[in-house]
Amino acid sequence: MKFSRSLSMLIAVVMVTSALYGGGWQINEHGARAMGFGGAWASRALDLSAMYSNAAGLTNMKGINVMLGGTLIMPSSKFKGPGAGTTVTEMESQTFFPPNLYGSYQINDQWFVGLGIYAPFGLGTKWPANWVGRSLSINSEMQVIAINPTVAYKFNDKLSFGAGVSILMGSVNLSYKPLAPLNEGLVALDADASTAVSFNIGVLYQFNDKLSVGASYRTLADVEFKGKLTATGMGAAQGLFPGGDGNATLPMPSNLQVGAAYKVLPELVVALEYQMVGWSAYEELKLNVPTGPPVPAGAGFPPQLVGIPLQRSTTQIQKWEDGHMFRFGAEYTLNDKIMLRAGFVMDNTPQPVDKMEPRLPDWDKKDLTLGAGYKVNEQITVDVAYMMILTTERYGGPATFNGLYTSGANLFAANVSYAF
Repeated sequence: MKFSRSLSMLIAVVMVTSALYGGGWQINEHGARAMGFGGAWASRALDLSAMYSNAAGLTNMKGINVMLGGTLIMPSSKFKGPGAGTTVTEMESQTFFPPNLYGSYQINDQWFVGLGIYAPFGLGTKWPANWVGRSLSINSEMQVIAINPTVAYKFNDKLSFGAGVSILMGSVNLSYKPLAPLNEGLVALDADASTAVSFNIGVLYQFNDKLSVGASYRTLADVEFKGKLTATGMGAAQGLFPGGDGNATLPMPSNLQVGAAYKVLPELVVALEYQMVGWSAYEELKLNVPTGPPVPAGAGFPPQLVGIPLQRSTTQIQKWEDGHMFRFGAEYTLNDKIMLRAGFVMDNTPQPVDKMEPRLPDWDKKDLTLGAGYKVNEQITVDVAYMMILTTERYGGPATFNGLYTSGANLFAANVSYAF
């Protein structure tokens, strides 16, 4: 019985709480218009969410503009262990609402500046308190907020360039139960992220009134999470889990997006886009915690654990691969007030099959999107979108805890834009 394995996994939960929604722990949806368009936004970038997808698109925003909204995310997942008749466990229902807020100002015909605030990483999982995987995870919730000042320059009617810096900050709350015979106890972590910085650049080129291409790149940012470990309800073994300060540094991956948009008809625009996420930066996870006292002889623990601290620093090998997404979007202008949108996304998981766990059961995904925009007047536009992450299955996990995961999600987004 490897009691220390549970503790060594604890801070791993910090960054692996969003796979029920998207590849790894990244959130890609930060504007309803882009989401309804399948996220193929790097070559269009026609609203303020360009500060996330392609900073050069800020030159499309004349005068002063503000956009406010968010995305309602409702994931679901089930786990079934190996063997006939194994009980199926459902993840408890949760709803998340990462918000977004943007503003921009046109200085002159060439220079544009903006500020975006959104949550590029996060979400969470919550399993029943006494389920079979409680020694790996019960509750985990994380959010990372980005404050993204941006500047863009319009060289001419065809070529624009943009750049920005993202200041990242966040927090995490999580808990698990140790392995038997300590499974009546609870280990928890409350942690905050040290401020980290990433940079982004983008270029947008309009060949003619039909064809545009765009590309953007966002750099890797390593974020250190520091928090307080606490252990309660351990009975006679309480002294073996002194808790204390813990920390781990994990990557917020780089992103490359390249796409093209084409006006098939005066009313219809379609776009294709490729996105690569640099998950190969996640090679290992080092957890630093205070070393607890060694297991004493005669305390009822297995002999192989005598003399070994149950609480100690560890390193876990991850060796993820880069993620690849292919996006398709279409937008049809019905009249001078209404636009209709649809999209499709193929998202290949970066997670090796033997690394699947209830904290992060990831898989190849196919997403369908629908959206609409309504121009209330010359100043106000309302956009809404829906995304269905299709239910899918994947069998995997380490030899000590493998099984079949069945998961999916529904997302709803809305934004209101105001042009002064």
